[in-house]
Amino acid sequence: MPRAPSSFFINAKNIFLTYPRYVLPKQQTLDAIRNIQFPISSTYVRIAQETHHDGSPHLHCLIQFAGKFHTESVRFFDIKSPNLNSMFHPNVQGTRNSSVVRDYISKYGDFVEWWEFRPDGRSRLSSDKSAEVYAIVLAGEDKEMALNIIKKGDPRSFIIHYDKLSSNFNRIFQKPPEPYVARFPQAQCVLSFLIQWATQNVTGPANRPHRPMSIIIESPSRTDKTC
Repeated sequence: MPRAPSSFFINAKNIFLTYPRYVLPKQQTLDAIRNIQFPISSTYVRIAQETHHDGSPHLHCLIQFAGKFHTESVRFFDIKSPNLNSMFHPNVQGTRNSSVVRDYISKYGDFVEWWEFRPDGRSRLSSDKSAEVYAIVLAGEDKEMALNIIKKGDPRSFIIHYDKLSSNFNRIFQKPPEPYVARFPQAQCVLSFLIQWATQNVTGPANRPHRPMSIIIESPSRTDKTC
């Protein structure tokens, strides 16, 4: 019977895992991954920890297998915390460009690994691998990191399209504007009796069963009615 289009399905020799808001130590996680009963032998594992700009921790994991690993269980890589009553569930992706993933998750040097990494073949970068490289780029955090990933994963595009890549990454990784802070505090440009009146009379509908008083200020132009 054909699989439903929305069902989970992984069939790959290299698996890339990301556990968001993950607090368990690297070595403990490596032991947990090694204790999973895989249907095919794993040949290499690298685990790296990282912290988002908002301070939340997450963990990346690259697993290489002797052959293609197959599962339709979305919970296959869940890890239970021994001290907390919770399960950590990762985002799971198959990857053909394990070298790019390995370098990406190790960019801060905070990682542990088991056994020996198997490099990718030297064949020409396929369209699938190219798409994979750019998917990893979009998961990055800044322009510099994105350019480094392209340089390693798709060096031809890095050389030929550097200007376009740089320009696009300036927009993609543009930092949000800082919250506006008024140059002068309110107390310097609004008279105290006006602040008191507004506090007493300008309220939300639930707090004013009766219509509040209004204020009308009349004077010639350029006499500081507007502050």
